[in-house]
Amino acid sequence: MRKKHTFDQIVIGGILALLVFLAGTIAVRFFTRQICVERFQMDNAFTRMVWFDNSEAGGFEECGTETDTWIAIDWEKQYPFEGAENETRREGAAAKAAFYADHLDALTVSMEQKIESYATDMLVGYYQWVALAKSYDRRIGWADAKQFLATNSDEEILFLDNGYLTDAEPAIDKQDIEEIADQVADFHHFLDANGIDFCYVNAGSKVCPYDRQMPDVCCEYSNENGDSLIEALQFRNVDVLDMRACMIADGLDWYDSYYVTDHHWKTETGLWAAGVLGRWLNEKSGFSFDDFYFSESSYLLQKYENYFIGSQGRSVTFAEADLEAYTKITPRFDTDFSVWIPERGMEQSGTYAEVLFQEEAFSGIAEYTKEDFLEKVDAYNCSRLNNEALAVIKNNHARHNRDKKILMLQDSFAWYLTSYLACDAGQIDVI
Repeated sequence: MRKKHTFDQIVIGGILALLVFLAGTIAVRFFTRQICVERFQMDNAFTRMVWFDNSEAGGFEECGTETDTWIAIDWEKQYPFEGAENETRREGAAAKAAFYADHLDALTVSMEQKIESYATDMLVGYYQWVALAKSYDRRIGWADAKQFLATNSDEEILFLDNGYLTDAEPAIDKQDIEEIADQVADFHHFLDANGIDFCYVNAGSKVCPYDRQMPDVCCEYSNENGDSLIEALQFRNVDVLDMRACMIADGLDWYDSYYVTDHHWKTETGLWAAGVLGRWLNEKSGFSFDDFYFSESSYLLQKYENYFIGSQGRSVTFAEADLEAYTKITPRFDTDFSVWIPERGMEQSGTYAEVLFQEEAFSGIAEYTKEDFLEKVDAYNCSRLNNEALAVIKNNHARHNRDKKILMLQDSFAWYLTSYLACDAGQIDVI
């Protein structure tokens, strides 16, 4: 009896020691990234040691070349706008109190999200912990039950019947849809008053609306959310380009247009989508895009087998996902771009491969270990456009649309679309 009691104490003591150790690493990593890396831009032996197993999560720019830097820019100060601050000054103490209360709430939520992130996907040995958890789930028959629970959580990954992974996007409330539509419509009306055309592009969803491939126990609402937003925007007379309808009309293989382990389009689909948007701009906004720049025959397509695992695959680790092929697409024709990305301290001119794609980082993937694929920059992120606040692309060899400018408000879905569209545009500003 005494031996059992001693064994229990040892087990409990070991668990407590592990929890204390993990809590300590969370605190050290939080301080290192938030203060040392983000505040003081430190990149040295100490900061690298703290984030030895996940330099990307540590905030280090692995995908850049040696000339890349990261510059902290106060965009709010550089581009002030009339908003809550001005209302605060006009309405007095009550408005000021409400203004700061709102900001405090936002700060609290932000801190909660950061702490949760450091305690999960930024944890020391995160991918090893996930692999162990997945193995345990399979052993006790919990994997299928978790798929059912994932239905109402955007933090879980769903396994479609065809083997593709997708996010479990929850339904968005009608009121939230209406608020989003109001904001987009306000922006549209502002541009319209200044003689500028606007189009909302719905990139679509990895889940095909007519062939959902959804397991019986699961559901997700990406297409329903998209339909609701489009309906609300069209009611407000906002032009919409729905890429889902275009994919169906052009006969694309829906699932083959996406990566198995990632939520993004393949690079081939990005080139196709650039052509769709280019033709829309020709028809609606007086552009003169040439289909030559959106034809695969105008580009060199190099397929690399076992070269990529996307964010959804990383989430479930190699316990439930595998590497897949990746196609690098670069122009066969002569190119000359000038690219300015202030946050990277980058102002360079050169070919597409030199300034819109990060060849050095892409080539380095060939030397990855299996663990590196989970922790280091992936092939998709070798695009030069990495969701910085601002990027300006000027085409010095533009044959058409030389005097035209395009403003793209985008996320990572459009990185490659934008880079291919730039091949026949005078200037594209990316926010």
